Amino acid sequence: MWRMRRIAVRRPGISLVLIASIAVVVASCDSTGTGTSAGSDVTTTAAATLPPTSLPPTSAAGTRVAVASTVAETLPATTAVPTTVAATVAPTTTASPATTAPPTTMASPACAGGAPIPAGATDVVTINGDVDGDQVADAISSYALDGVPHVHAALTSDGPSDVAVPIGFAETVTIAFEDIDHSLGADVPPPFVVSAVGAGNAGSAFLTFLSPGDDGCLQQWQLDGNPFVFRVSQQGPYAGLVCDGAAGSIHYVLDTVDQNADGTWTVATQALTHDGTTAVVRDLDSQVVADDAGVAAQYGNIVNCGQAPPIP
Repeated sequence: MWRMRRIAVRRPGISLVLIASIAVVVASCDSTGTGTSAGSDVTTTAAATLPPTSLPPTSAAGTRVAVASTVAETLPATTAVPTTVAATVAPTTTASPATTAPPTTMASPACAGGAPIPAGATDVVTINGDVDGDQVADAISSYALDGVPHVHAALTSDGPSDVAVPIGFAETVTIAFEDIDHSLGADVPPPFVVSAVGAGNAGSAFLTFLSPGDDGCLQQWQLDGNPFVFRVSQQGPYAGLVCDGAAGSIHYVLDTVDQNADGTWTVATQALTHDGTTAVVRDLDSQVVADDAGVAAQYGNIVNCGQAPPIP
């Protein structure tokens, strides 16, 4: 122990190492309780752990000359801190959502002939009734222009429209309102349909119907892609239209009558309805009636409808 202290005094450069070594030896003595072993351990430890030390040079007189010893302290290499240059990022501009213009309500295209009745029209006859379902009476007129019959509508909801109806041999037609969609007790009465009759040759006439289409324009009914026209006749075979009210409705029935060899008559009947401006014809049961002088008047005319009988 004395030698170790002496070493510590004469070699201050390694004092820190020796102090650490002494701490280890003391710990070893405490655990073994033997001083001799501790001394041996100290000697061994000092030999093993002391780094090579350069002693100061000795003078000629044997006195050591104190030389300032600079102990380089080993510092960890300084890593240069990278300079972070903030990239100039252009601010992101969020585009405003495109503004969608509200849908423009397009006006209904003008109907064919959508103008007032021409100044040169003749035989102008006007009736008033609701044909477009708005519960307001519309003005429906018939007139002749250049030898062609026309039906003109001035609707309160969709404006004027005009239809040429060259039926029969007449230059004009007779118009009337038909309650073909009649429904007893309906909260809102259904609109009327327009019937038009043009004269044929003696004892006959031609019948058609008109209604506003989805576009609000007056149109002639169609059947199988052609204008619907029914011939009313007492020339034989007899043919006519009979309107019969039953169960809160008015049934429009087309009759065609042929005489049999025994003098009886076979009456073929068809129910007439419509889907907008399309005529719908449905066959009904036929019947045989006895020969009678009133057969022609009963089945060969327009009976009990809005339109007056065209054949006297």
